[in-house]
Amino acid sequence: MLILFNEIFHDVKSTFKWYQEVKKYYRMSAEEDAISVRSINGINVKVDNIKVPTLIIRGKYDPFDIDNDAEAIKNAKIEIFEHSGHAPFIEESEKFKEVVSTFLNQKVRDKQAI
Repeated sequence: MLILFNEIFHDVKSTFKWYQEVKKYYRMSAEEDAISVRSINGINVKVDNIKVPTLIIRGKYDPFDIDNDAEAIKNAKIEIFEHSGHAPFIEESEKFKEVVSTFLNQKVRDKQAI
């Protein structure tokens, strides 16, 4: 994983600091790591089945973000984080909190208005 840090994350310094904190408390075995990678390989989400308000957050430099199905989700709000790779919640944590809070609060206000 460490070899890929420069490829996966845009803000390597903050993500590496986060990684060091996380591994203090938990470290996956090689088997668990392999299972987690296999579990996400080939996931197919049928976007036509998504009927709830949806917030999609993408890092501009995320090498794993290759599909464009997000645009097919009706009424989805897409936020591109300009200074992030695969982990916008770490690389731009303040913006992430603001975007998610705003989205959730708007959905609450919309529901109250009904």
